[in-house]
Amino acid sequence: MEVRYTAAGVTSGSRYEKALAQLEEFASLRSGWLDLEGDPAKQSALRSARSGMQSLALQAIREPSLMMLDDGRIAADWLVGRWSLGLIFDLDNEVELQMVHLDTFEQDDWAVALRELPRRVEAALARAAS
Repeated sequence: MEVRYTAAGVTSGSRYEKALAQLEEFASLRSGWLDLEGDPAKQSALRSARSGMQSLALQAIREPSLMMLDDGRIAADWLVGRWSLGLIFDLDNEVELQMVHLDTFEQDDWAVALRELPRRVEAALARAAS
């Protein structure tokens, strides 16, 4: 994987090119973007999501699906076997990490410091794959 750096962080050439482009789209959404409702992206959520995506890309963790939530937060999601692993970006230095088993609805939630995100996501993906 070729990774290029700019003042904005990881850019073209990274496996997260699509995710970083989606974040730019989210940043352009205005109030009412969702059926005349929906808050614009929170600046703290955008900063946190960009930083999180950049750190995950550097660790070669596969790219998640991203979604803008109607309250201005940003979600990232992976499906691994029968597990859904999700992140909610809202605050600058903390991310909500959630694992849900799709059959049993077993669920675990953690507040994760942004600096620990790659290690925690990697561990959760490994758990889901086992």
